[in-house]
Amino acid sequence: MFTGLVERTGTLIEVVQPGGTAPCCFWIEVGAGFDAADGDSIAVNGCCLTVVGRRNHQYAFDVTSETMACTSFGRHGAQGSTVNLERALKVGDRLGGHLVSGHVDGTGRVQLIESATTGWVLRVHLEKSMSRFVISKGSICIDGVSLTVNTVVDQIDPADQTPGTVVEVMIIPATLRITNLSQRKVGDYVNIELDMMAKFAARQVEVQTIT
Repeated sequence: MFTGLVERTGTLIEVVQPGGTAPCCFWIEVGAGFDAADGDSIAVNGCCLTVVGRRNHQYAFDVTSETMACTSFGRHGAQGSTVNLERALKVGDRLGGHLVSGHVDGTGRVQLIESATTGWVLRVHLEKSMSRFVISKGSICIDGVSLTVNTVVDQIDPADQTPGTVVEVMIIPATLRITNLSQRKVGDYVNIELDMMAKFAARQVEVQTIT
């Protein structure tokens, strides 16, 4: 379990692809003072991955074909990219963001990122299947960053004519400094985890409808 409060960024320095059914392996440079043991869970751009190896200040993570298909890792080249990192919560830790599982629901496409009076505006187009899980002033996790939804507008993406929803969030300067969102540009894909409580509520309604 995570909070969506990114601790620092790292660099994906190596992608090992063994071929066949074996998962590929990401080696990420995390820097000094970011300690984790084999088997620990770390959110990498919001995706919960397990540490499977270590060398100096670098950690290895196995990444399955399912993870590649569901996340932005499979959308564009991963090697050399800057990634957001957050270690899993410990019992007694403060919950400063919102409850994040690290199970990415899919990807969104950046439509706009620009400076505003008090920070930056980020607009992301979500697929139609995600639309019912986002509300104004609700929570959303974008590339592992816990953010508050400002506005929700259902519309067709002009880039590829797919129906969906545009979510707008504000990013304060402190978040921009500590995360990789400052490197995002129009057309980039980002990992999206929808609010857990919204998904539970929607599922409850579905079950009640069936019965």
